[in-house]
Amino acid sequence: MAPPVFETHTCRALDYTFRVSTTDAGLCAVLNDVLADMVVEVGHSPESHVHLVQVLPSTHTDHVRVMIDSAEEFGTLHTGVLLSHLLIEINQRAVGATPQHLALHAGTVRQPPAAGGRAVIFPGQSHSGKTTLISQLALDGWGFIADEVSAVDTTARSVVPYGKPVALRPASVTLLKPSIERLRSSGSRFELDERFVPPRDLGDVVCSPTKLGAVVFPTFDPTLTPAMHQVAPADALTTLIHSTLHPLGTTRSAFVFLAELVREIPCFSMTYQHFEQTKPFLCSLDYAQ
Repeated sequence: MAPPVFETHTCRALDYTFRVSTTDAGLCAVLNDVLADMVVEVGHSPESHVHLVQVLPSTHTDHVRVMIDSAEEFGTLHTGVLLSHLLIEINQRAVGATPQHLALHAGTVRQPPAAGGRAVIFPGQSHSGKTTLISQLALDGWGFIADEVSAVDTTARSVVPYGKPVALRPASVTLLKPSIERLRSSGSRFELDERFVPPRDLGDVVCSPTKLGAVVFPTFDPTLTPAMHQVAPADALTTLIHSTLHPLGTTRSAFVFLAELVREIPCFSMTYQHFEQTKPFLCSLDYAQ
């Protein structure tokens, strides 16, 4: 007798819409929890446009197989890293499904409305601390727009919301545990390498495109003197080029857009030793109107 099959809600990663099918009821419940801010409202996504992700049993204990649209992505994958790898695959497809936007390896938050309500993008490489910074700003009243992948509308100069859960490594979990209730208990068996927190657990989740007000290149380093400096357009352009993601980021049109952007939008570098130092810096910036 075949085991029962469970399906998650239909979810959207930018313009990539998907649903996960699994025989593991526990996995289905975990995904519906952490993907809560990606769920598509009923009737808002034609069934023909929904991509199917299948998580299938493996012959190896504590491992699974992953198929996406009938193509095998992982022949055998340990269940403890399943969420991490699955969301990486979804991210890659989300970037590829948004050719009209420029995707940056960056997190984005919205200023509090009283301060202007503009989007602030924080580009950064992996392990740069940008996810922790984005999470702390959201907890402190800045609206969450995106983490890891920020899609910029090249015509409207706005950032599109992306409700993917934030992925927190152990050091970030320790730092944020006092502020995020779910981190004070053990994670699921699918979160052995990272913990996943849906944006709604961080505070206000922005649901509509938000005009870009500033770009900030953050550097966390306890050995450096805290500072905030405006970055010359040419230097900002060089850094942003290295932060672009496939596909638009490899084209001449992306270069032209970024060259225009750094002339229109103020760009800054921010070096800090702890989070509390970032708030006066960010509140003192001159944002584009």
